[in-house]
This record gives sequence, structure tokens and C-alpha cells, in this order.
Amino acid sequence: MKRAWKIMNLIVLMFLITICLLGTFHKHISFGLGLGDIFGYGILYLVTIFHIGLTLSLRNKGISAHIILGAVFFIFAVLICLKATLWRGPLYKWNGHIFYTSPKS
Repeated sequence: MKRAWKIMNLIVLMFLITICLLGTFHKHISFGLGLGDIFGYGILYLVTIFHIGLTLSLRNKGISAHIILGAVFFIFAVLICLKATLWRGPLYKWNGHIFYTSPKS
């Protein structure tokens, strides 16, 4: 069971890193705040770096550390997904697509 929680924690970590990379290099993940998306990405980067640090420092600890890390950062990842989709801000409202695409003229 300990191995399953470690794997779950790593899956959440890889998901957060993927969202960071897509937001940085693909630039079509929007929180709907226009220039205010920079603030959202700043929080996302800080939490992802914090998660990496905690995962590396607690990798040899007991099962409870991995359960807490996995659960807390899974909830954070779900909130990020909701903020980038259904809870998107007023500038780029939710249009049924995960990636924001410019309207065709």
C-alpha cells in the first residue's frame, strides 16, 4: 500500500509539472483573468516547487507523509483544473474547451 501512495503522489506531481509546462510554453491554458493569469501561474509554480521539495525530503518517511502529500496536492490539482475550466474568470469565459483558443475572425 505504501508503494501505491508514493505512485499516486508522483502522478499528481507530474500532472502539476505538465500544467506548468503547458502554461509556460503552449500559452493556451487560461484562468480567465487576462494579465492576472500571471498571478495564477505564480502560485502554481510556487506550489509545484514546494511539492517537489517536500517529495524529495520525505521520500524515505512513513506512509502517513505520502498519504498527506498525495491528498493535499491532489485537491490542489483539482482546484487548478476547475479554475482553468469551469471557474474561469470573466475575460475568457468557459467555452467547453480546456485550452483557450482565439476566436476565428
